[in-house]
Amino acid sequence: MENSVSRSDRILEKADRTLARLENISAAIGAWVIFGLMLLSIAEILSRNLWGAPIRGQFDLIILIGPLYGLLAMSYCYRKAGHVRMDLLNRKLSGRPAWLAELIITLGALLITVQLFQGSAMHFERSFQIGDTTLATNWPTWPSKLVVPIAFALLIARLLVTIWAFGRLVISPDQRILAVPIPPNPVTERID
Repeated sequence: MENSVSRSDRILEKADRTLARLENISAAIGAWVIFGLMLLSIAEILSRNLWGAPIRGQFDLIILIGPLYGLLAMSYCYRKAGHVRMDLLNRKLSGRPAWLAELIITLGALLITVQLFQGSAMHFERSFQIGDTTLATNWPTWPSKLVVPIAFALLIARLLVTIWAFGRLVISPDQRILAVPIPPNPVTERID
């Protein structure tokens, strides 16, 4: 039995590491998009003020890249426990009840995220089929709308790994904690 648990732990660790690499890449893309957006804004201000000529399509581009910086880091944020939590009850629990509460909450998050994935995939498909474009420049919107279900798919994968991790802790609370987002304690957390 010990070998199967160890093998299971190795598989969970590998799934967590692989997913973490994807999350790091997607979060980095989002960060670079924000940096590019800052440069675009500076260029827009200079172009408008120095030459009286705004950059054509700047507003449309900002709308199109919104999902890149707004959603690509969702799964990364969840893994790092950087999201807003209401955990007054959870902080009072320990052991199996705490892991069970986390498992139930994560199952709820998974159900909601699956619904959001389905809706965003349908929205992307509709946009692709009708040839939806931006107002000013007539750029296609479907690439931007494709980012949303991709981001939700990554979050679904993270939630599934986390459910697996919480499930194993519910079964045996004394196991080593793997692939579980641990929220920082605001009382003891240091800011360097």
